[in-house]
This record gives sequence, structure tokens and C-alpha cells, in this order.
Amino acid sequence: MKSGTIDGFQWFAAYKKGAERIYAFREKLNDINYFPVPDSDTGNNLTVTFNGPIGAVRPDPSFSKTAASVAEHILRSARGNSGLIMAQFFQGLSEKGAFLDRVTPEEFSRLVNEAVPFVYSAVEKPVEGTMITVIREWAEALTHGAEHKNDFKLLLQSALEYARKSLEKTKAMIRSIKGKSCVDAGALGFVCFLEGMALSFEEPADNEDFQAETFSRLLEAEYEGKEVRTEEIPYRYCTEVYFSSAQCAEDLHSLLRDKGDSLIIAGGKERYRAHIHTNEPHDVIAALYSAGTVFEHKVDDMRREADVNHKRLSSIALVTDSAADIPPELADRYQIHIIPLNILFRGGSFQDKVTLSPRQLYSLMRSPAELPSSSQPSVETIRNRLLFLARHYESVLAITVAEKLSGTYQAFLKAAREIEIETSVPVTVFDSRLNSGAQGLLVLYAAQEIEKGKSLSQIVETLPAARTKTKIFVAPDNLKTMVRGGRISPVKGWIARLTRFKPLVSLGEEGEGIIAGTAFSRKGIEKRILSEARAASEKDGIGTYAVVHSGAPDKACKLGEKLEKQLGFPPLYIMEISSVVALNAGLNAVAFCYRAHE
Repeated sequence: MKSGTIDGFQWFAAYKKGAERIYAFREKLNDINYFPVPDSDTGNNLTVTFNGPIGAVRPDPSFSKTAASVAEHILRSARGNSGLIMAQFFQGLSEKGAFLDRVTPEEFSRLVNEAVPFVYSAVEKPVEGTMITVIREWAEALTHGAEHKNDFKLLLQSALEYARKSLEKTKAMIRSIKGKSCVDAGALGFVCFLEGMALSFEEPADNEDFQAETFSRLLEAEYEGKEVRTEEIPYRYCTEVYFSSAQCAEDLHSLLRDKGDSLIIAGGKERYRAHIHTNEPHDVIAALYSAGTVFEHKVDDMRREADVNHKRLSSIALVTDSAADIPPELADRYQIHIIPLNILFRGGSFQDKVTLSPRQLYSLMRSPAELPSSSQPSVETIRNRLLFLARHYESVLAITVAEKLSGTYQAFLKAAREIEIETSVPVTVFDSRLNSGAQGLLVLYAAQEIEKGKSLSQIVETLPAARTKTKIFVAPDNLKTMVRGGRISPVKGWIARLTRFKPLVSLGEEGEGIIAGTAFSRKGIEKRILSEARAASEKDGIGTYAVVHSGAPDKACKLGEKLEKQLGFPPLYIMEISSVVALNAGLNAVAFCYRAHE
């Protein structure tokens, strides 16, 4: 079928065919994803990226209007390095194709070539031999296909062959960088898209022959190269932000380039999506808030995802929420998956422990005008994480913050039911009836049981007893934030303020906040904590303990020293509490958490 021009309907049909082709090969794209980091998600990211416009775009007869709509929606849905590069390619195609109702093959070739500089300008440090090289060489092939300037079908087929040859070259680049002899996953994804586009111009009877040409000669990946060392990933968090700003892309690059690597800024006309690998997502978010309006952001822990794909420690995935205070080094050691709760402030939503640091939170809490609030992660957020884990583990154990303190437990239950139906992978959700360091100690108990090789049923059977033996005692500066957050009843808070007693707060058997004791001074409250520790040690013996605090490191260290002197061994850890817990405990709070001997 000869096609001399295409309109908006035909362009969108070609786009959809390309998206379908990517979806068909998404798992293979995941499998060979080693550049820039081996987090095995290129197929998923490209699928999400290309699927964004499918349900949102209403194709118009005008090529330019349809191309503009595709560019707008693919920018919103773009994920990962490859996704943002593709979003910028379509942005360039849209801007250069403005006011064109129909496009000839010759005009299409020109538009594609003029879109290539958009791609290069978006990437802070372009690496040749990856997707950008294949895009550029495909564009050149379109220009050289002058003999097919009146037939889209022949033009796309000839340029596709050139793109396949370009794809072959990426093997050498991946081998030199990652020690793997395989094509670049993003480049292969782009070739998948080009194959789908070419298919859209084939007669139905020819499709079978066309699709019979598989990727066998391209996917002969030799995996005997270097072992994947996830600890060598220099920047841990893949951070993506969709935002608006009056600043130009060049200024936005300057704003972010010293915060990590793999920086890409796609978009235009004051709407952008930024992608960066960083160790400090909270600084990236703060910088972009200063430059404009942040609509949404996403942060993935690439090191944890690489561990899941290449270095799983067990067949059981252990999950908790960010209310559990566990040092990062212990979370890494046991591969504990942490889903952040949310901090809400002035219309913005931040991820606890990820996109809002304790330092930033304390600054907000000192503002008398407006205080931040917290919210549970959405069911969709939890579901997506559990689905990822269900694809890699035989079972999942989730231990959540106390149901009495948050709706997180119920959100986990709902998501778990959906995942079990969809995947048949068992997902057990357990209410810790705890929070902060105490929740962290219970999660670490489960991690150690997994390490011992216990089955999921064996671990779940022992969790209620372990929960009963795990306690927390908090010495807040005052009860205002706990009353405001519903952790302590207003009546108890009023009595404490009236009597000017310093409270010692704990959690009841069901996880509700209770006042465990009072004193006339902070020194008196510290003595109460030491007394609780002594009583627990004499009764059952303390197996392990921790000290956590909200902006009071000196107080926490001094308490830790006194506990060590009294108990005869040091705390397992001393750490800053999560932002969500700090919102309710208030500034300058210190807590003693322990788990008794089994």
C-alpha cells in the first residue's frame, strides 16, 4: 500500500503500533538493561512512557495537532532515561511540525532530523552508542532514502534496516562500559518502536512475514561478563520530577547538574520533566520548588531494585513503611523494602525520608504560620511496589505502622488482596501495633528470621509474641503535636499542660498512644526511661535496643551512654526518626525502644 502523505490519524496509528511493539518485548528489554545502571526496568519504563498518550490523545486530522497532543502526554508519562529521551524527541517533532496538516515522506525526514538536536540538548552528558546514536543514525537514513521520498512504507522499511545495523554497534559500547555483550536496552526499545511504525504501513497479509523476522541476531547476549555489583552504583536514587518553570532548559541544567548524574530535562513551553540519578532527592526537589511549581515526583531506589534483580537474599520479600526507623545500612544488609509515607505542606506532597530531609522538615515545623501534615501512601503506590516484588519473590511479608496510628495498614491490606488475585503470590500484612524504632526492631527481627531460613508461615506464627515483647518510650518536649496528630487524647494533653508535668509516652497493646508516666523535669523523665529499661532487663532481659530522636542528637547519645552503662551493651543503633513520626513526636523528642529476649 503506497502512502505519499500521512495525516494526524495515520501518525497516531503508527505511534500506537510502535507502542504495542515495545510492550511485546518489555521483559526482554528489562532483562538486558545494564546501562546506565543494572536496575532492569527499561522495558517497564518505555511501556509506561509510550502508553501515556494511548488513552489520553484524541487524534485530529491535522498532523501537527496530533503530534502536539502526543508530545504533551508522553512528557507527562515519561519514565527513566530512555523515556525522557523519547519524550524530548516527540517534543522536537511537534515543535518543528507545527502548522502541518499532512506530511510527506520528505517533510517527515526533515522533521525527524530537526528533532535530533532537541534530544542532544536535553541530555546533560550524551553517551554515543546508546539510544541517542540510533535516533541520529535513523534520522540520517531517512534523509538518504531519497528514492523513497514518495512512499512512507518503503522509506520506513529502508531506514529501519539502517537502525538495526546501528543497534548492533551498541554491543561494543555496553561491553566496554558494563562488561556485557548485549545491545543497549533503550536503543533496542527505540528499534522496537520503529518496527511497529513500519508495521502500520504494511498490508495485513504481510504482517506475519514481517513479524517473523525476530530479534535473534540482535539479542545474542553473552552474560559471562562482569558480575553485577550493586554497591558500585554511585548515585542511588532515580529521581524524576514533572514541573513548570519560566526558566529555560539551560538554566535548569545549571540548577541540577551538580546534584548527580544521568541528568535529562525534557519538555518546553514552561512544562518540563527532569530525570537525575542522585543521592539526595530532597535537594533536587527543593531546587525545583525554588524554580517553579512541582506537580509530581517519583523516586526509585536503583540499588535496591538491582539487588532484587541480581542479588536476592531470600525467596521472601520483607516490606515495611517509612514510619519504621531502621538505619539504611541495616535495611541494605537485609534488603528491606521501605514504602514512604507522605508529608503534605502548602499543596505539595513529599516522600518521608526520601524527598524531604529531617533538616528541611524541622525548618517547616518551626514556622508558626502553617504546620505540615502526614498521609498514608496510596493503595496504587503500595500495589505497584508489591507487584514488582511479586514478580521476583515467592512470597511477601509486610509489617506496617500501628493501625491505630495510620490508615497505612488498611491500604496495604487492600493492595495485597489485589496482588494475590493478580499474581497468586501470597502477601501477608502484619500490624506491628508499633511505630518508629520499635517498629524498626520488629522488622529487623523478621529479617533475621528470614536470614535463618525460616518459612513465611513460621515467621508469621512468631510475630505476635515478638510484637508483645517490643516496646517504645518517648520523651517529647511537649504533647502539642501528639494531641494535634491524634496520638494522645486532648483530655490527657490538657491535664499534662495544666499540671506542667513532663510526660513519658508509649503505645498500648493495640497500638494506641498512652501516657506511661510523668515527671516534673526532663531529668526526671530520663530517670523514668532508665527505670523502664532496668525493669524490662530484670523481668525478661533485653535482647536488643535502640535510641531515636527528632533533632536532638546530643540528648540521644547521652541517653545511649547511660543505657549502655546500665544494661551492659550498646544500643543497636542511634538515629534520627522519620519525618512522619517527628510530626507527631515534635522537635527535640528522644525515645528508647527495645525488644525483650525470646
